[in-house]
Amino acid sequence: MRVRTATEQSRESDCFGPSLNVPSGAAGSLNGKTELNKYFLATQYTCVEGDTWETVAREFGIKAEILRTFNEAVTLKAGSTIDLRGTDIPQLGAGGPSAANPDGTATYVVTAEDTFSGISSRFGVPDYALLGANPSLRGNGSELLVAPGQKITIPSTR
Repeated sequence: MRVRTATEQSRESDCFGPSLNVPSGAAGSLNGKTELNKYFLATQYTCVEGDTWETVAREFGIKAEILRTFNEAVTLKAGSTIDLRGTDIPQLGAGGPSAANPDGTATYVVTAEDTFSGISSRFGVPDYALLGANPSLRGNGSELLVAPGQKITIPSTR
């Protein structure tokens, strides 16, 4: 059995399963723990001594300055938990506001620049999960075919 690196785990988008804590050091250059959502996408990383913004960012395929914006209140030290998604921060391809719902889903307001891949990345859900939660939604790859201002449901990742 081949062990996947944290980078490979964060790019996985075609599996269902429970939220898991996976030790990253077994396959990658990090030794902290990576939390995966039910889609096996990395959502959080718990730091160990010696981790830097640059090494964590490189392992998960994120620019260090973007990772820092997701975690402005975090001081990087052993035991710090880092947000790898930035779900509360507008991002390229997913710049609209969102609000959490009691059932674990979120309501997202579409902007003119939004894309399936941008929304998928920001919230850690694959395209098919967005389509499943919003049957009337349509898209062709990276182009989201909805009107700005339209509200869509982001499925729960837990």
